[in-house]
Amino acid sequence: MSGRSIAKLLIALAVLLAAFFLYRYLFVSSAPPETPGLQAASDLIGESSAAATTDEFVRLLERLQGVRLNSDLFASPAWKSLVNFQVELVPESKGRRNPFSPIGFDFLNSLGATATGTATSTTPRR
Repeated sequence: MSGRSIAKLLIALAVLLAAFFLYRYLFVSSAPPETPGLQAASDLIGESSAAATTDEFVRLLERLQGVRLNSDLFASPAWKSLVNFQVELVPESKGRRNPFSPIGFDFLNSLGATATGTATSTTPRR
């Protein structure tokens, strides 16, 4: 085989591979992942496993009741040296009542007039 025929063969192989992956990506869909929903634990696992899970949860809850927090942290100089950089938000005026209406139409509606003719006119009709 000559160098040209090998190059043509490699190009054809590359085009076929690209076409295969494009076909797989566009036309062959994988099974949709199951979306988790709210179900009772006994529906997801056996009744005996649900009871064991509940017992484990109660044991963990009892362990948390024995936790005591040390409030010395709030008396430390490091805590007291913290600075509040809170920014006060100033209320601003709202935008248009209907952002999808044509420009000028909201002005007419605010005056109580009805829009006739062109919607871009800014003078109310009397």
